[in-house]
Amino acid sequence: MVCAFTGHRPEHLPWRTDETDARCAALKAVLQREVSALYQRGFSAFLCGMARGCDLYFAEAVLALRDAGELPDANLTAMLPCPSQAARWDAKTLDRYRQILARCDEVRVLEAEYSPGCMLRRNRAIVRENLAVLDGWIAEKPHFYYTKPQAGTTALVYYDFDVPSYEFCERLYDETGAFVTPGDCFEQPKCMRIGYACDKKTLEDGLSALAAFAQKLS
Repeated sequence: MVCAFTGHRPEHLPWRTDETDARCAALKAVLQREVSALYQRGFSAFLCGMARGCDLYFAEAVLALRDAGELPDANLTAMLPCPSQAARWDAKTLDRYRQILARCDEVRVLEAEYSPGCMLRRNRAIVRENLAVLDGWIAEKPHFYYTKPQAGTTALVYYDFDVPSYEFCERLYDETGAFVTPGDCFEQPKCMRIGYACDKKTLEDGLSALAAFAQKLS
């Protein structure tokens, strides 16, 4: 599973650029704890927007935990809005940025040059690039249907099997390891919530597992 992160810039933090502030240290500790907890829950791919401030804290938390052996197979991907993202940064922050990029498993540049709105499009790309994959899968599977989301990072996918959603999702997880949320959590029977804020392979593998499970129910 995948965790995508983007957060506040220094000018929106109480301590601004003073990372010796106790509040900054506390936030970094929380980030490390949360990343570690996510990894224990099965999240191994981490996407970072690489902006100044909290984005860099997050990337450094992933790298520090990986160095310590706590995230042995974690993958860190930098999602850059454009090549000139850091062009106007101060030398110290720019060096920090470059060091993190050098240690990322993948660096993805979403637009060739800066333009108004490219940061927003970067964020949308982090969470929405797999929607076409999900949409194509639904179109090919007669037992599943949904209303294509216009925003957000999840979709409610309905099925026509005579199986309650809690049982469906528990069996799916037990038999395949694929994790989705039962629709009955949202008072929507015979459906599941699928998140698509992940790398393409993770989504494709999960959908393949779901298809194989559904074949057994047919």
